[in-house]
Amino acid sequence: TAEMQLRNRTLNALSVILSSKQLSEAIDACESLEVSTRYSSECCERIVEYKAVRVLFALLRSCNRSAPHLQLLGSAIGVMRNMARLPHTLAAIYEEEGCVDALVDVLQMMRDKDHVFLSALSILRLLVKDPSRRAQIASMDASVRRLFSIHNIISRKASMDKRSSKSSSSRTTGSSSSSSHSPQALCRALDRFFKQLNVDPALSGAK
Repeated sequence: TAEMQLRNRTLNALSVILSSKQLSEAIDACESLEVSTRYSSECCERIVEYKAVRVLFALLRSCNRSAPHLQLLGSAIGVMRNMARLPHTLAAIYEEEGCVDALVDVLQMMRDKDHVFLSALSILRLLVKDPSRRAQIASMDASVRRLFSIHNIISRKASMDKRSSKSSSSRTTGSSSSSSHSPQALCRALDRFFKQLNVDPALSGAK
């Protein structure tokens, strides 16, 4: 059955990421897990059962901005995003030591990779829906300051893009429209997160 195929696919991929040191194999395994966790809550739970959440975070921390590493990071974040939809597996993500710092690292490194950025931010937004976790994350001063700094950098980029767009439109009638994942959109996404977290970047001294 399709369910059995997904289960076997998950178990095979877990076996690879838990044991393989080959980057190409880790990429294939994470891509497989991203698909299986998208369609099956049981596959999400298997990752927790096999204690592979820690391995996913280790993969995140090992990545740089080379093309293969970006591919791996995107898939690993995609797996976590899928897991974050379920309360039990979302809790397992948060229980990993350094979870918030690792997600903020992804936001900082992936400011120009919209899909990965928004996936990492979506995990944080799901985490802070719980009042207890929200209070804990809001009290992580260093992480919150880094988030403010990321917002500030993206906001400056949005302002520069806006000025550039105005300059271009003054020279041509065919100015291009902003994409849905423009710097302005990323700033708005961060603003929504800050509102959830009940913190105000305007009061941080980051701007």
